[in-house]
Amino acid sequence: MSTLCIVGAGAAGAGAAYALRNTDIDVTVLEKSRGVCGRAATRRKHGCRYDHGANYVKDPDDRTTDLLYDLGEDGLFDVTEPVWTFDEAGRITEGDGRDDHKFDWTEGMTQLAKRLFARTDAEVKNGTRVASIDREGDRWALTDTEGDGYGPFDALLLTPPAPPDRRAARRHALGRRPTPPSSARPSVRSPTGRSGRTSCTTPSRSTDRGTGWSTRTASTTSAGSPARSASRGTSPTASRC
Repeated sequence: MSTLCIVGAGAAGAGAAYALRNTDIDVTVLEKSRGVCGRAATRRKHGCRYDHGANYVKDPDDRTTDLLYDLGEDGLFDVTEPVWTFDEAGRITEGDGRDDHKFDWTEGMTQLAKRLFARTDAEVKNGTRVASIDREGDRWALTDTEGDGYGPFDALLLTPPAPPDRRAARRHALGRRPTPPSSARPSVRSPTGRSGRTSCTTPSRSTDRGTGWSTRTASTTSAGSPARSASRGTSPTASRC
């Protein structure tokens, strides 16, 4: 049986695990927070339940709509009124109603990932923040901030936003190729203004003093994950009291 480690239990990670549910791949998910669904977060306060991240799922095609109903219609509802938005200055703007359907759950948007994971055999390890990633031969090993190790795994899927991925990947060597000339090494600027790469594998002596390695830009997608394309990360907050 092949093994896969997914870093991040958001919509992308849940969608990937769901897409692999009928395969012989053993899936382990490492998630830094106590819950799932990432930026589609649900909170409770003063008797109200509210989504303060992505707050509904659109229906770009019949495949997405069919998936939502297949995950269970209990608690699923369609927001028929426009969703009002507010910006960082607190200005409130009436929603334009451009989306035909806006699906949510009475228990909050985290139901998306919870229901996807519930239909898989994936093992989700919450409260596990990945600190480093190592390449051991042709397999992957990970270490969390407490020093606990995971793996090795046959394959690795990184789903968190780019900055956290870059910090983890930059700590250890992710390849074994000869050092190219400095003129051939691609360089990008990180949000903090420092040179950095998000994922593997270009050897260099300019990034990590301990290993002598830096990392190379690579994009990560969640193939076969209808949930990733469906989730909308907008700024408004929907509440249910």
